[in-house]
Amino acid sequence: MLACRYRNVPEISPITILDDYIIEVNPQGEIVWEWYTYEHFGEFGFSDEAEELISAHGGDWAHTNSIQSLPENSLGDPKFKKGNILVRGEHYRIFRQSTGGIFEQRTP
Repeated sequence: MLACRYRNVPEISPITILDDYIIEVNPQGEIVWEWYTYEHFGEFGFSDEAEELISAHGGDWAHTNSIQSLPENSLGDPKFKKGNILVRGEHYRIFRQSTGGIFEQRTP
């Protein structure tokens, strides 16, 4: 499930940010896994200029639109391994659910 909430993260911006996060809920309604975008800020590879703009403006810095857990497939590339998560927004990211680390990122 994709969600967002306002957070104060001074390491990113002195202004409140809108942070996207992913939660996995089991059939009993219990949260079994969580992934918060702000915790991976350093993995995005932003330029110094981009980090300064995010810091100066806060707000909806990651802007995630959708997520998809990748199904079993015949693609040989490990980034498309079953269970990795495709995150779409202004750009896309793929990360490993097992580690939470960003595997690949593309921007327009």
